[in-house]
Amino acid sequence: MNEKIRVPIIWFSFFMALMLFQVSYMNIGTITALGTLAISIITAFAHKSVDYRKLDMPMESILLLLFFIITTGVSLIRGEFPSFFGRFSAQILLCIVFLAFRPKLNQKESNYLYNVFVISALIYALLTIISCIQLGSLRYYHARIEILGAKLDPNFIGLPFVIASTLFLSKVFIEKRKIFWIIGYSVCAAAIVFTASRGNMVSLLIANAGVVIYSIFQRRSSVHRKVFFIILVLLMGYFSIHYFSTNLSLQWTRITSFEDASGNGRLILWENAIEAWKSSPLLGQGLGGMYRLHGKATHNTYLELLSETGLVGMLLFLSFLIRMLRRVFHCNKVLFCALIGMLVHIAFLDSIDNRCVWILLCWIALMPDVKLDRISN
Repeated sequence: MNEKIRVPIIWFSFFMALMLFQVSYMNIGTITALGTLAISIITAFAHKSVDYRKLDMPMESILLLLFFIITTGVSLIRGEFPSFFGRFSAQILLCIVFLAFRPKLNQKESNYLYNVFVISALIYALLTIISCIQLGSLRYYHARIEILGAKLDPNFIGLPFVIASTLFLSKVFIEKRKIFWIIGYSVCAAAIVFTASRGNMVSLLIANAGVVIYSIFQRRSSVHRKVFFIILVLLMGYFSIHYFSTNLSLQWTRITSFEDASGNGRLILWENAIEAWKSSPLLGQGLGGMYRLHGKATHNTYLELLSETGLVGMLLFLSFLIRMLRRVFHCNKVLFCALIGMLVHIAFLDSIDNRCVWILLCWIALMPDVKLDRISN
């Protein structure tokens, strides 16, 4: 069978490859998302792969669509749309369409998107390490990391590295030639350490631990050997944390402290978000509400959802995430671990408009039946 990479998949790969290129005046991410969206719709109907008269939208798509409509309406009533509304709209609509159309990928397309993601993440990880080295000790104080002319928040930049490290680690367990995957994992892990971000570190540990446990139990060995390997991994983790806290004290202090001298501490912001939610518990303050009220981000997606979209928006979005988790758990345990790492990670940053979050969700929608741990490079 002569497999080809379809045009919408190529467009989506551009969207994926540019995940950290955030120079705002070019709006490349938004344009690529809209381009992928338009081409997907046009080609789907042009090739009659979708019958609009019998279009059966899955519940995930319906939940996201309701979330988008309600949050957009509330934001319009509350005041001006936030500056990120354009890219948020492009990304969420793209995810809705992919979930609705579910264009099944062939093996060539699956390998192609997998390679685009891991290679892009590896390149950005190397650029992050270089930027952190140039920053010197400033990076321990949450200095912006500069990549391709764009200054990025260290919390935000670690998200694709956590996901890529999970995919690299799974390959270490299943591939005979491990050197590339070991190097890739080491580069992504090093980039995360250099960012000195607590969210990056915690999500890395959780996602990677999931892959290790899954890989151990997949092996054909006795229960005693499996228990031995788990204990060995736990000991390695303990001594790694001990080494890290002892020899890299500045990073450790940055990661383990929830408050800082600038008054931008997480606990204060989270309290502000709860107070904002209490004043409008059902529908919230509208997108960007925390910035309008307090001039700062929430630094927690779940509290951002609660304060800006209310109980209605938060329940809709969480219902969508739960359904996605259930689906990916049954078809791909490695990607499930990566998704869990992402959901932990976004507890430390505002990600409603985060490109990397929507890229991963769209990717899951594109590959519902593909097992990434089985893909050959």
